[in-house]
Amino acid sequence: MKTKIIEIALSQYGVAETPGSKSNPVVLDYFKEAGHAWVLDDTNYAWCSAFANWVAKKAGLPYTKQLLARSWLTVGQETKKPEIGDICVFWRNNINGAEGHVSFFIREDGDNIYCLGGNQSDQVNISIYPKSRLLCYRDITKESPDITFTRTLKKGDKGDDVKLLQKVLGIAQDGDFNATVEKVVKAFQSQHGLEVDGFVGPNTQKRLINN
Repeated sequence: MKTKIIEIALSQYGVAETPGSKSNPVVLDYFKEAGHAWVLDDTNYAWCSAFANWVAKKAGLPYTKQLLARSWLTVGQETKKPEIGDICVFWRNNINGAEGHVSFFIREDGDNIYCLGGNQSDQVNISIYPKSRLLCYRDITKESPDITFTRTLKKGDKGDDVKLLQKVLGIAQDGDFNATVEKVVKAFQSQHGLEVDGFVGPNTQKRLINN
């Protein structure tokens, strides 16, 4: 199955954004297949997750339907020994922020990871990323474990359920719902059309679980 993932991704090698007012219809199809047909501009929207969604869907595997790279942090199962075709999720700009990058693992070389993905220098190619930016590897051929929240979470809370929240958000997992966690929660709520209050109640939890 992982061989199929790489074969599908490689079939798109070299597909690139179209500079100027026109957009590459192939890239727009990645957005469409991920459930975002409203995107009509391939240069103003990051499409690494759209491409990962397209590949996973074509391979008959779970996909997030989200354009947020960190949405892949809850798909499949985390692995410490990646194989070619596994998902790589990286942080971008800030490890505790909401931005990231997602691509498919090819190989490791010292402190670097070779990845096949979309929106890498504005095209589908194999690029090198530092291990220091890796959030985790995911095997999407394995079923995801259930994610369950048992209470509304808010700033000041502590515990394993806060660690779970931090894991889903892709940030450091110390079990402390501090100001940084609240900021990331609010960013998530804003991006998904939720009430931006910093409280992780039923609506936000549902969106996190189904993200």
